[in-house]
Amino acid sequence: MKFKVGDQVKFLNDSGGGIISEIVDQNLVKVRIEDGFDIPVLATELIRDGSLNIDDQEIFRSVSKPFPTKKSGKVIHEDFESVLPENLPENAVINVSLGFVPNDKNHTGMSDIEVYLINDDDYAIIYYIGFRENVSWHFLKTGFLEPNTKLNLETFSQSQISKIKSMHIQLLFIVKGRYRLQSPVEKFIGLDGIRFYKEKTYKENSYFHEKALLIKVSDKNDEAFDHLSGEEIAKAMKEKETVEKKKLVVPSGINEIMEVDLHIQEIVDDYGRLSSGEILELQMNKFYTELENSLMNNVSKIVFIHGVGNGKLKYEMIKALDEKYPDLAYQDASFKVYGYGATLVYLTRTTKRN
Repeated sequence: MKFKVGDQVKFLNDSGGGIISEIVDQNLVKVRIEDGFDIPVLATELIRDGSLNIDDQEIFRSVSKPFPTKKSGKVIHEDFESVLPENLPENAVINVSLGFVPNDKNHTGMSDIEVYLINDDDYAIIYYIGFRENVSWHFLKTGFLEPNTKLNLETFSQSQISKIKSMHIQLLFIVKGRYRLQSPVEKFIGLDGIRFYKEKTYKENSYFHEKALLIKVSDKNDEAFDHLSGEEIAKAMKEKETVEKKKLVVPSGINEIMEVDLHIQEIVDDYGRLSSGEILELQMNKFYTELENSLMNNVSKIVFIHGVGNGKLKYEMIKALDEKYPDLAYQDASFKVYGYGATLVYLTRTTKRN
């Protein structure tokens, strides 16, 4: 990883971090730590870190090259364009995740949970994040995050996080000079409060010394729209939306129904190496995303095609509807149209469930 003077960094094999004060050579840099001393460190033993607060950064203000000062993720440095990446290649990486880290790794069931936004990206991002409790949405954070950094968004108690039904994330990818067009990302991620109590939820990872739960927010790069006119781009995006959100034409007299296929082969191409737990997580993320999008767009009915299988996916769907969407009615979808592997959810009325 390449660094420049002013980068905020964290030690991979030790606690703490600081600011790059000098580039000695391609392998060695000097890091200004909290007490003001510059210490030589191998570049391979560092990772960029966007979690320093204002007070921390004031300690390092003597570093020769200015860097963007952040408060709760908001850029307050007037010349933030100086830290934007420039002239990115066609294969520039997009990889943004949410990270959930328990403060007390020995008692995860009682531990507070720190929530991070991780920008393991070639692009800088502007982000907006909110969360849903019951039927209300609440603002969490908005701001700017440099490439290859992470930011501590909030710390929730177990009681607080158990009340969060889902999180809403919007991302805008920004760069200077020549770049490959990237569509903004909007995603709804359902949260199951119970999983945060379980130690096995948290895994070893490359972003934290501690075990963490990582949930990917961005998908892989979409097809490039280079050399297309504005009209062609609009047409391509409309065609893509038609593929992603299929609508079923049903017999006369029945309202149009939104159809979402939750079979794993309809969600990801390469799923052969995924565990059953990972497959279920992807299917439930798709369920939450499509349900939230339909609620926002005033869709009246939605059918989730889950298949029969061992019944685990349907069980998790019904559990989520009962616990997180108690105002929505549901029933088995028409067996004449869908067979026995689909559930119909009514989004605009509350009737007694079967």
